[in-house]
Amino acid sequence: MAADLLRRDVALIVAPNNPAIAAAKRATSTAPIVMAIAVDPIGQGFFASFARPGGHVTGLTWSEAPGIAGKNIELLKEVAR
Repeated sequence: MAADLLRRDVALIVAPNNPAIAAAKRATSTAPIVMAIAVDPIGQGFFASFARPGGHVTGLTWSEAPGIAGKNIELLKEVAR
């Protein structure tokens, strides 16, 4: 499905879960991928680190890592403005 979206020249891919994020990442190295929510995105290899993710994947994560809940709240406040 990700490859089909890319053939249609979409501006970005919104991926709802880890399997969809992984499929989208395999399909493209340039189109932006927005994670609706990911579990352990660093361990899954979606990006390098929370501080400096790099690449073309962004979005929300569910993580027990220190500081992540605060960062998610910070981002939600920004979006609400």
